[in-house]
Formats: sequence, C-alpha cells, structure tokens
Amino acid sequence: MKVTPSRLAVGLALITAGCFSQAYGASVTDSYKQYQIASAQGDVQQALVYAKAAFEQGQTAYAQEPENRLNLNYNLALAYANAGNTEQAIEQFNNVVEQSESVFGKHHLRTVAAKLELAKLYTSPDNGLRQSTAIHKYKQISRELLDGLDEASAAHPDDAAQLYYLVVTRLLSTNTPLIANSGAINIVERGFALAITHWGEQDTRTLDQAFILGKRLFSSRDFSKAALYLNTVATTLDNHLAYSHPWSLQAHAMLSACYEQNGNAQLAAYHSDKIQQMTPWSEHQDPLPLMRQSPGYPHGADRKRDDATVTVSFDLNEKGEVVNASIVNIDGSRYFGDSALEAVKQWRYAPQIKDGQAVAATGLTVNVDFAGQSFYALNNIDWELGYHRRDDLFDSAAYRVVKKDSAK
Repeated sequence: MKVTPSRLAVGLALITAGCFSQAYGASVTDSYKQYQIASAQGDVQQALVYAKAAFEQGQTAYAQEPENRLNLNYNLALAYANAGNTEQAIEQFNNVVEQSESVFGKHHLRTVAAKLELAKLYTSPDNGLRQSTAIHKYKQISRELLDGLDEASAAHPDDAAQLYYLVVTRLLSTNTPLIANSGAINIVERGFALAITHWGEQDTRTLDQAFILGKRLFSSRDFSKAALYLNTVATTLDNHLAYSHPWSLQAHAMLSACYEQNGNAQLAAYHSDKIQQMTPWSEHQDPLPLMRQSPGYPHGADRKRDDATVTVSFDLNEKGEVVNASIVNIDGSRYFGDSALEAVKQWRYAPQIKDGQAVAATGLTVNVDFAGQSFYALNNIDWELGYHRRDDLFDSAAYRVVKKDSAK
C-alpha cells in the first residue's frame, strides 16, 4: 500500500468512527438519515438534534438489537462532542463504553476506540470537572488501555495491529508521562512490528508509528537507533510524494541533530540542507515549526515551579534556523528569560516559502510558557505533575504564537 497525499490526510477520527459502522438497512429512521446529512454538511447543531431523535427512537425500534442501540448512542456521544457539549459527550461516551463492554467485551476494538474518545474528552478544558479529577480520569483510562494491550491483542489477534495503532497514536505520540519512556518505546516497537506484518513498510499507519518511535528514541538520546526509524520515515515520504511532507521535514531536523550528536558532520549537514531544499506544497508558506527545544526551569525556580511567560522575538534564515533572538518581555521572574532565550535559539523551522523558494523571515514573536503544575496541550494531553523533565517535544502548547503572521 503506497503512501499518497490522500492517505496521509486520513484522520484517526475516521478510523475510530469506523469501529461503529451502521447496519440499519431498510429500518433506518428518517432522523438517522437527517443526522447523516447534517454531519456530512458540517452542521454540528442540526446533527446533534437528529442524533438525539434517532437515539430516542432507537430505544424502542431496536429494543432487541443491542448493537444498533450502541451505534446510535455512539452517534449521539460524537454529536455532543462535535457540538462542543463536552460534559454531555462524556456522559454519553461513558454509556457507550459500558454497553460496548457488555456487547463485545473489555478488549474489543470498538470498546478500545470508545475509551480513547472518552480519554480525549477529559483533556478538554471545558469538561466540567476539576483539573485534578480530569487528570486522574485521563490517566486511569490511558494506563488501563496501555496495560491491557497484550491481553487485547491475544483476545483479538485479527485486530491486534489496529488496536496497537489506535492506542499508540492517541496516547504515545507525545512525551506524556503516562509511563516511563522505556516502557512506551517497547509498546511502540510492538505496534510497529505488527504494522509491518499486517500493512507493510509503506502504509501510513506503519510510518506513523515509526515516526513516534523515532521521536521517543530521540528524546531518550538514543540517537543511533532513532536515526534508523527517522530515516525510514524521511526516505519513504521523500520517495513517494511530490512534495516535502511535514513528517519528513521533522525527521530531517531530528536526523541532523542525531548525526551532529554522533559526530558525523557530513550527514548532519545533508539532512539540514534537505530542509532548505524542501519541495513546498504551496507557492507561499509560512514557516513551519519542526523541532523545539523545551526550556528548563532556571536554578531556584525549579523548586517552586512558578508560572512564567517569556515573549521572544526572532528571525529565521533561509534554512529555517533561528537568528537574532531577543527577549521582548518577561511576565514572571527575570531568571526565566535566559532559559527561554537559549531554548528558542535551538529551534528549527521549515523556512518561509515565497514564489516556491525558501526565504528569510523576520519579526516572528512567540510566548514561551513555563507552567508550574499542569497545562492542556494541543495534541492529546501533556501533563506536568511536579518535576518532570521535558526534553525535545514537538508542537507543544507551551509555545503560543503572538502574531498571526508569525510562525505557527
């Protein structure tokens, strides 16, 4: 299965929703049809209205068909989530999980998919729960899924590759401290091996896990092993796409750092140049963040874990390297300034593209946040509980762009 741009665009949400495919046939209600139409048109409020109606009608129409009732409940939970009604979505997804365990079992693919949706909802700031409660529930579900992967794959061997893929990409794609990094690496390695067997080396699900594995090995400073997986990602995407995919560019950024750490200046320069020589997917592109060195807490502040925000301005050269970085403002202790500045200087971007060519970019500004206890991240959840070192994370919500025309 070759990699294509359309395959790379397929989201995990579609895969997860596919676990609850509908099978109503001729008995499908008009409300469900209207729900499908509204969902396809992106009208989330109308979709919710019809999902409610279909669910209520289905309690009678499918009284003896638990699977169809489960599907309707899943639609309702998803409609609440899409409409931004997080509290109601959590309530309904809890019902879905309970029903799915009853109908299919604790480790079935449908049950796992529903639990992942529920875990995701607990990362939303508007879930109606105290943050400590949300953290606890998120961790409880996530660790249960991670701990149960071997048992789930043994119970459902035909779905083993998909089970690992769903859990790995939802829970281990960032350096979240759910489990030790060594344990996470072991899980991703098993998922990657299953993906190779079931889908082949060039399937996007295989590459996705190779990319996660490469990033985690990189953060653990196992640069030689990280390079093996990152090269797989970069080479496959470069060879099969007519443009430079963001995964490939990130892989090249990390590969440059890997070879620099291992003393191979020639290969480090090669991968750095690949970023400057990128084939853009648009004639005009803003700079794209590839690798961001997370700032460490300055000496003394690490004990209190105080919050602080440092505003840093910088330029990018044609290679996407940070130049001319300087502190604009510090909201908090001045000791955070040097730490933020040194981190930003290590960042790497895909360069700005104008008329299809890489050019320098000036006047970029970001906020670097130091969060003392916990914060919500953009992708999955990135909890900081007490002292937890964050090495190289990617696309973290710790970096908020201030200006709309600056780096995203």
